[in-house]
Amino acid sequence: MKPALHRILLLQLLTTLGLHALGSEIINGEKVPDNKMLFMASVQNSRNKHICGGFLINKDFVVTAAHCDDGIPTSVVLGTHNLKKIDDTMRYSVKRCKHPSYEKVDKGSDIMLLKLSKKARLNKRLQPISLPKTKTKIKKKSVQCSWMGPNKCW
Repeated sequence: MKPALHRILLLQLLTTLGLHALGSEIINGEKVPDNKMLFMASVQNSRNKHICGGFLINKDFVVTAAHCDDGIPTSVVLGTHNLKKIDDTMRYSVKRCKHPSYEKVDKGSDIMLLKLSKKARLNKRLQPISLPKTKTKIKKKSVQCSWMGPNKCW
């Protein structure tokens, strides 16, 4: 598999296990160099507390797990490896759109899009994740989000 796909699968695994893990510390982890993983997002609640991880897929959207919606995310922080050093330019308000089939983690479809309130400003500290190319044609299908009304996601 390609490295980008590995990263996506690892992120999905980590966000799925995050709610079920004992404790909140990283055990035997290593600090990621500042020039790596420039796509990572901190999904945060209204008290600006980290509740989940996510990743930037383009200037408008972050992908995270649908179970993160339980923490009522209101913003994401992009472009930093240190959540103790955040300025207002790094925080983006979000609108949430969970997968319409999501019920709970063990039933699958545990994915959610977060639409940024404004386009992310890409720079040397912030870049979208490189997604693998596919030859599969995907049919466009409307997704219903309660905050947008029937058959619309944005």
